[in-house]
Amino acid sequence: MHAARSGQADCLAVLLVAGADKEAGDRFGNTALMLAARCGQSDSLGTLLAAGAEKETKNEHGYTAVMQAAGNGHEKCVKVLQDQGASKVAINRAGDAHVIQAAKDGNAEMLIDLLDSGANKVGKRSRKHEFA
Repeated sequence: MHAARSGQADCLAVLLVAGADKEAGDRFGNTALMLAARCGQSDSLGTLLAAGAEKETKNEHGYTAVMQAAGNGHEKCVKVLQDQGASKVAINRAGDAHVIQAAKDGNAEMLIDLLDSGANKVGKRSRKHEFA
């Protein structure tokens, strides 16, 4: 997971070929794909996706990789994940989707891109936020 989040895609590829578990998670349920997305490591994302990493796994809070990328302002990672078929309608345990994550980050350009790509515009009401 360290290779994924630190952007060492070549090392990650070697580890995957050697049998590393592409779905291994940390104590919070974050997979290598989620950590790469959260840290903005699009090359690591590509390596993991090429190895068949699951795009829709959720951590203990219900966040997917695309939600973590959106919430941390990593537009390229969001695009990589969506180009590979990541859900545009996933909702976390609080009722937020990646549109809300992008809005929380204050990234208007990403928010517009997400909405233009067909991301969820209607969702659950949560304790803190409501979809626009």
